[in-house]
Amino acid sequence: MRYLLENRMRYDIEIDVEDLGISTEDLISLAEDNGDRLYDQDDLDTRIEEELAEQDVDLKDTIKTLEDLVKLNEERVALLEGENAHLKMKSADVEAIALFVQTALRVEAIGIADCIRTGDYGA
Repeated sequence: MRYLLENRMRYDIEIDVEDLGISTEDLISLAEDNGDRLYDQDDLDTRIEEELAEQDVDLKDTIKTLEDLVKLNEERVALLEGENAHLKMKSADVEAIALFVQTALRVEAIGIADCIRTGDYGA
């Protein structure tokens, strides 16, 4: 039985299958099972280009997804900064109210102390 192997250069190799102890059916089955691995150089180049193109598309999709995530995070940061500014304004209002209450309590305390000092308990 005679088989031809190709790889850029052509080689003719004769193998006596009986010497190997492998049946012809097993060889045919093995060739069919591994047939998808056997390509000529042009087909291999085409498959490589197709795979690179698919990876390029996948990479572009990944980049688009990452850009969307960056945009979303920028929007969240802007929202949090706005909320932080709003809370600072509320904080200033609370501080102003607290200062007003402290002042009012001091004025009231001074008034009560003056009433006690003068003995005017009706006020």
